[in-house]
Amino acid sequence: MNSKIFVGVSLAIIALVGTITIILLENNGDSLTAEEINELEKQQSAYPGKSTFVGGNMQFLEEWCADNKGFWKEVSADRGECGFETRTQYHLASAVLDDLQQPEITGKPAQEICRFLALKCFSNSSFDGYYEINTGKTFVTYDYKGVEYRFDISDEDNITFTMNNSQESFSLHESTTLDAEFSIQVKTGYGYYQLGDKIAISGTVRDNHHILSQATFEHPVTIQIITNGELLEVAQLDIREDGQFQHIINTGGHVWKSGEYTIKTTYDIYTATTTFDMGEESRNLLEHEN
Repeated sequence: MNSKIFVGVSLAIIALVGTITIILLENNGDSLTAEEINELEKQQSAYPGKSTFVGGNMQFLEEWCADNKGFWKEVSADRGECGFETRTQYHLASAVLDDLQQPEITGKPAQEICRFLALKCFSNSSFDGYYEINTGKTFVTYDYKGVEYRFDISDEDNITFTMNNSQESFSLHESTTLDAEFSIQVKTGYGYYQLGDKIAISGTVRDNHHILSQATFEHPVTIQIITNGELLEVAQLDIREDGQFQHIINTGGHVWKSGEYTIKTTYDIYTATTTFDMGEESRNLLEHEN
């Protein structure tokens, strides 16, 4: 009985001394150097894994890897790996990558999204974006009554809008306003044509006060072809549900001459214009031969 008590007391004393020793070591800053602490961390939190990426913006990922103490390895043109020495480094880098994948969209892109969706936004409004690593593109999605509107803002000059199977791009350099109820854009495929060519005209009517799925277009679009102050051709076009319209004109016939032509597009009281040049066929062929 006494021997059992003695053994129990001895074990308790050993445990107590061990605990005190650990506490003293932890509280004694001079017991370990910075190099020893760093090496100890590596040994205790070694992370044998690595992050592998396929596709996307490899330059962006390589910079992220280097900035967060990782080791980048280019496996192929569209495949890379980033390894980390410690679990701590891995988790910190992953948190940074998560933040980079959720950028805040402000400025002109945010204003254009507000205008397109006819939202009441302030000049400093912002949207939550998402950066897709595999594609290297940045998107903003907006859900309205079950309809998802998706904006690709990867391009510095244009925003590409997608809803269901409809897609449209609009420039970030154009001045836009919500003051007008409607706005119109019109364009041709080229700026110069030969006599006899067919010219494709396309454009968009946008309701600035309603989102696209709620927009209604009560009037047709009127297209006028004008040259030297003379009205050459008039056409009225129906507007599709996505706000777009298209028209093809044939430049054959005696009424078409070389010179500059203006396309004037009208919807209700709102107008838009664009121009193109027409050249004589024989002169243009000679230019191509040179």
